[in-house]
Amino acid sequence: MRAEWVPLGDVLRLAQDAVTVRTDESYPSAGVLNRGRGLSDKGILAGSATSYGRLFRLSKGQVVYSKLFGWEGAVALVPYAFDGYFVSSEFPTFEVATDRVSTDYLDQYLKSEQFTDQMSRSTNGLGQRRQRVNIDAFLKIKAALPSLVDQERIASHLMKLKPVTRPSTVDSGHIVEHLISAAVHHAKRRPLGELLQSDRPWVDIDDAGSFRTIGVRGFGRGMIRYPEGGAETLSKLRYYPLKPGALVVSNIKAWEGAVCVAEEGDAGRVASNRFLQYVPISTEIATSWVEQYLLSPNGLVSLNAASPGSADRNRTLSMAAFEAIEIPVPNRETQDGVIRVARALKRVRAHQARRDKLSAAILPAARNKIFNSIR
Repeated sequence: MRAEWVPLGDVLRLAQDAVTVRTDESYPSAGVLNRGRGLSDKGILAGSATSYGRLFRLSKGQVVYSKLFGWEGAVALVPYAFDGYFVSSEFPTFEVATDRVSTDYLDQYLKSEQFTDQMSRSTNGLGQRRQRVNIDAFLKIKAALPSLVDQERIASHLMKLKPVTRPSTVDSGHIVEHLISAAVHHAKRRPLGELLQSDRPWVDIDDAGSFRTIGVRGFGRGMIRYPEGGAETLSKLRYYPLKPGALVVSNIKAWEGAVCVAEEGDAGRVASNRFLQYVPISTEIATSWVEQYLLSPNGLVSLNAASPGSADRNRTLSMAAFEAIEIPVPNRETQDGVIRVARALKRVRAHQARRDKLSAAILPAARNKIFNSIR
């Protein structure tokens, strides 16, 4: 597709609605996100809390950019939701000549990698903090303008590709909590020390060896699997090998749900003594049941109580305190039933996350392909 390449100054006109700041007034303020991600709500700014003598009111349909972060694509078309918000003089605003350019087309073009690259080449300083894009440089950037008909067609096509947020109708956390609640109704409570035993066979660190270490995320978000590295990447702590199927607990973040079960693929990885590792004493308990219970509201209460301290970094869970936690122990069949449902829901969440990631990638890819084809 052929287009006319024109400076932005041909289709944009500087238009700043200056307002004198009053100490007895408040101003909804906005910022501009990089990489074409639009505007951000920065909350209400009290006139008495700012040194700015003037602020500038945004209007729907204007173009606004950040002088300081324009080099990384901090530019946007003002949507209706931000009409009437305020910015500082660091965010110039422009009216759009709608007789020459479609605002929807311009919105898409400003979000493209092509435009961001042009912005990055329009800076006037060295170093990130000095890479400012002044107004003259911004207005000299050239934009590709096909006919208005083609602009509307391109914009319409791209807007149809906008990812649709489809929140899950399945509340997996609520389902698991309900199942656990039903499972423990008549179950006897027992200390973890009667059900699990510590398993941490310390290994000698070979300076010439390579190691794959782990961490555990809080709030039940699973294991962190770090890439392989040499002995120099390890701390001065002691290390032990992970055992697939073992319960792994961070002794400094247990209070926020840093609990998981090692998977088959974790064989060969090592953990430091910052992590407790427990295996079942008998088949009457499944480590995945312990994991699910400890991540439930009642389980987290128990982990919090067993992790004393006034500051996050000082809230350490000792082995003795962990083993003293009492949990309900339903029969193994009931445990396995809860585990199967929890794993199925985890797969559903992973599928949804992948779906959303792929959906979000379609529009940028289509946008770049279209704008790369314009000559």
